[in-house]
Amino acid sequence: MVRRVVDLHPAAIAEGRDAREYYLAKSSRAEEHFRLEVEHAVALIRDHPETWPRYIHGTRRFILRTFPYSIVYNTDGAYTVIVAIAHARRRPGYWKGRLR
Repeated sequence: MVRRVVDLHPAAIAEGRDAREYYLAKSSRAEEHFRLEVEHAVALIRDHPETWPRYIHGTRRFILRTFPYSIVYNTDGAYTVIVAIAHARRRPGYWKGRLR
């Protein structure tokens, strides 16, 4: 079995951190649930990257169930790059410049 690699674009890391800080200001429980949902999503993407539907600019998108965010990623064989942890109200494709 090939071990897949998941990398996060620095801007996606910053988006995730900003969202966690936002939820932490509401409650530590909300922040923890957000963090766990993102971690679970990243693990699913790592193990089954082709499962989620194609999105724009050649990416795929995993929509979080509880929070208004999606994880936008690109995959090439055993290598996956998360390019955005995007809030649902952001303009689609704002992260296009992050693609390799």
